[in-house]
Amino acid sequence: MIANRRRSDDGAVLILALLVITTVAVVTMALLTRGQGNFKTTVALRSVAASAYAADAAAQVAITNLELGAASTNKTMPNKFFPSQSPAWVYNGYLDGTGCFGWNEASAPHTARNSFVMSNLYPKTGSQTAAASARVDCTLVDGSGIFGTGPGAGVDSGNGRALTIVGTASSDELNVSAKSGDFLVRGGIQSAAKMTTNGLFTNSSVQARSCSSGTAANVQSTPAVDCNYTGAVTEPSGITNPISSLPTTLRTKNGTVQHDTGDSCKFQPGYYDDADALTSATDDCATSVFTPGLYYFDFHNDSTDKMANEFVMNDASPSTSGGSVWTISRTVIGGTLSSDSVVPGRCVSPLVSPSASGVQFVFGGTSRMYVPMNGSVELCGSYNGGAPPVVIYGLTSGDTNAPDEQLNLPMTAAATTGSNPTFTGNPNSASLLSSIATASDSNAATWEAGNSNSDVKLKLTGFDAAAIPDGSILQSATLKIVNRTTGLGTATYDLTVASDGAPDTTGTIPKNASYAPNTFDVTSTLSKAVHDGTLGSDPTVTIAKTKLKNVKLEIDKVSLDISYITPTLRGQIDDAVVAGKTNCVATPSSSSVPGADSCEFVSTKTNGNPKATFVIQGLTYAPKASFYLNLANNASSDGLIALKYGLVARSLNSSGWPNYTFADPVVSIPDSGPGFGSNVSIVDLKVSVCPSSATCSTGGTLALTVRVRITDPPITDPFNPPTLSGARKVDIMSWSEQR
Repeated sequence: MIANRRRSDDGAVLILALLVITTVAVVTMALLTRGQGNFKTTVALRSVAASAYAADAAAQVAITNLELGAASTNKTMPNKFFPSQSPAWVYNGYLDGTGCFGWNEASAPHTARNSFVMSNLYPKTGSQTAAASARVDCTLVDGSGIFGTGPGAGVDSGNGRALTIVGTASSDELNVSAKSGDFLVRGGIQSAAKMTTNGLFTNSSVQARSCSSGTAANVQSTPAVDCNYTGAVTEPSGITNPISSLPTTLRTKNGTVQHDTGDSCKFQPGYYDDADALTSATDDCATSVFTPGLYYFDFHNDSTDKMANEFVMNDASPSTSGGSVWTISRTVIGGTLSSDSVVPGRCVSPLVSPSASGVQFVFGGTSRMYVPMNGSVELCGSYNGGAPPVVIYGLTSGDTNAPDEQLNLPMTAAATTGSNPTFTGNPNSASLLSSIATASDSNAATWEAGNSNSDVKLKLTGFDAAAIPDGSILQSATLKIVNRTTGLGTATYDLTVASDGAPDTTGTIPKNASYAPNTFDVTSTLSKAVHDGTLGSDPTVTIAKTKLKNVKLEIDKVSLDISYITPTLRGQIDDAVVAGKTNCVATPSSSSVPGADSCEFVSTKTNGNPKATFVIQGLTYAPKASFYLNLANNASSDGLIALKYGLVARSLNSSGWPNYTFADPVVSIPDSGPGFGSNVSIVDLKVSVCPSSATCSTGGTLALTVRVRITDPPITDPFNPPTLSGARKVDIMSWSEQR
């Protein structure tokens, strides 16, 4: 018999041991796995942090560079255009070819430097195999910078084109010759005429029908210059004619221009027709201020002008070689005066103020403007809701050959003071005026002497000239007197026709046995009265004789036959020759002779050192006219040429030594934008990081975007601007890490 074996638990211990070992192994593995994950996360976080630190460091360096400019360490200081300003250079969007960080020195020509690379910026960490590098890309926000405006320019201001030349004749040209530096333009250029230049810089495009040899290589533009442009050359949009009818107020009378006197002579809006008189008036004033409003300049000093009249205009006789030119030898300011005393800035500009109230100078016919060596002009337009504020406007249409008007005018007043006996109406119930108003009507003004010596005197004043507008030009004037003399005595009568500021006309009225007309040419005497609007009150006709006996004088009619031309709006004449003479408005001048004897609509041409200042705070528009702008060679307020809302012209010739102040190229258009003002520059910085890379010139991961606002100290004197390097206020508008 087999005995039962006793049960044992020795195997259970093994099982328990295995369970414990397995559990410990699982827990250990879990802990190890978790630790490894945390380690990898830590490594990854260190890499992310390294990129963030690199981006932050690069952004801080970029901001410091923007604040210090030339005093910073990571820039290439510009010196091509403005060597005198280079030590204090900062970036503010100026037209010096620089970017946020200077320019790329190695390039030829220099190109704007708007990014920089910081190699091996942050040590390798985490999984990185090498140090991280970073790149900062910088762009200026539209509407900010030195060309940014206040709210005056409006968001619709710029159309991209600053200079438009529309002339197509062989003599028309876009010829800009800089003796040193470059001719600066801010905005696009388009020319239907041949272009010639030895140095032109613009931040936009250049298109020309053709270019002279070598011109293309002397133009810096974006994109490259097109010297074979075949598209249409059109005027920029939004330009409106500021004048629809002739101003009713004539400002030139009796050979002089009406204006206030004092420290600043003030001129008022209206119609100006005598260039010599206007030149004399502005020569008499240290500063001539043309108050806000519309001015129409249509001068009649040229011998070729049908309305030229030597008895009206200030000169002895109309000029035979371009006399209709207003010469500005002192200072002329147009618009609302500001508190500044330096040009530019003496008038309130529509580019910076939406409340700007300025001037509009409209030119007609062959009228021109010349600014010689020491002349200084600044004209400010009116804010126009964002549309171009027109300041100088050359009329493109109008009546250039106004017809003669014909009138027969009766007298308006009669008196017999000094006559003994007196004149009476005939019949006696009739007035003297009614008696001499109509011929052959049985009424006559009658005077009769008896046996004793008697004096006769009839004084007539004024003609019924209500229908003649001020500024009319008299072509001919004939005084007609119908009279007869009866009685035993014989007599002739002395005639005197007088008018203020004019030569008298004298003559003799014969003794007519029956009513007969006597005529007298009084054109020279009455020309100014017709022009000045005083024909109805000023001229006097005196018929007199002393010591007469036994004679009867009867005057049946006194009247004036006149032929005159009324002033009208006249378009600028673009014919090369008018009445056998060169038309200086439309003709570009190849002559080196400066001034009124050379040809251009607007000229600052001078011999020797050019110093004329000509600043237009608004649009200059004269598509039928030629311009000559002589650039100065000195860094002072003398010699600045700046057309600040663009130029539309038939032809442009410019030469000299370019002299630029802050924000004053020769021709420019303002920025479109919200209007921060010219002392505020806003830039966007984009920072890309290249981990484990010794450089970051391209590619990389966008890690940070920053918007920075930089406010400069006020520029009260553009010719002596403050040192901005280190004086700029920096504000961080946004700082956004990219994840």
